[in-house]
Amino acid sequence: MIAAEGAIGDPYPTEPFEVVIEILSPEDAFSRVVRKCHLYEKWGIRQVVVVDPKARLVWAFEKGSLGETDVIARRGDRTITAQALWNEVDRQLPARPA
Repeated sequence: MIAAEGAIGDPYPTEPFEVVIEILSPEDAFSRVVRKCHLYEKWGIRQVVVVDPKARLVWAFEKGSLGETDVIARRGDRTITAQALWNEVDRQLPARPA
C-alpha cells in the first residue's frame, strides 16, 4: 500500500516518497528486508521503517544500517510512535489466545 499527499505515478511511483514502512511477515528473511531497505535508500526515500508485529519491535534504516527506534514516522512537529501503533493495534484487533 502506498499513501501520499500528491500524485505518485501510474501505475507505480515514479519519484521517491517520504516514508516506507516494511511490515515483516513470518516468511520474511531479515537479510532480504535489509536489501530492500538499501534499495529504498538508494532511490532517495528519506524514512525507511521496519516493523515486526510479532515481536512488537520497530527499526529505522538510516545511513545504511538498521537501529531499533520508538518512532515510526516524523513530519515536522508530528510524530507517530511505536507505542501509538501498538495501542491502535490492540484497540482494533481482538486479543489472540497464546
